[in-house]
Amino acid sequence: MNASNHEQIEKLCQIYGRIKHYMLKIEEFTLDKTYIQPRLELYQAFDHVISEYFLEYLDNKAGSLDGAMKHMYTAFFDIADWTSIQIRRHVFMELKGFNPDVIKTAIPEYYSRIRPALDELVEKITEIRGVKTFEKLEHVDDYTLLLDKAYECIKEIRYSQGTLIELRKKYKFKNMLGPAIGILGIIVAIIIAIFL
Repeated sequence: MNASNHEQIEKLCQIYGRIKHYMLKIEEFTLDKTYIQPRLELYQAFDHVISEYFLEYLDNKAGSLDGAMKHMYTAFFDIADWTSIQIRRHVFMELKGFNPDVIKTAIPEYYSRIRPALDELVEKITEIRGVKTFEKLEHVDDYTLLLDKAYECIKEIRYSQGTLIELRKKYKFKNMLGPAIGILGIIVAIIIAIFL
């Protein structure tokens, strides 16, 4: 194996490690194992590697590590794009049904830090998706950092779920108590008016 091939194999392994990491993480995170596109790309990459090293004697045509690399990058971007979409969906689902006052009380930094950070991550991810090239490992590195930051934001929101639920109960009671006291006051006033 020449130095160039060794370098490409090393790069393939680095990207594969990240793909596998996010595949496992998103499967646990969403419990959804149905997104198969990255797996198809990994199969194609594997086919190129096998062709390069073990099947060349069959037809004197070597496979292509460059082809494997393109499939590996595509698999990474497929799983990273899907992960970023699932994270955004998850944020909305986690906070659905909670009014802004409850969210602000339970997660004081949600509107000042977390939500703007998630919005900024979405913008940066969109930029990467718009100019992604299959020759630069830096784009994979950049995307990886953004996804890890997004997961950190999700953790903060998830850790606050108990507080969110308790506060929602208190706010519901408080919101119901005011009108109930008002109605009770009206009823007492009517009773007093009738009997006096």
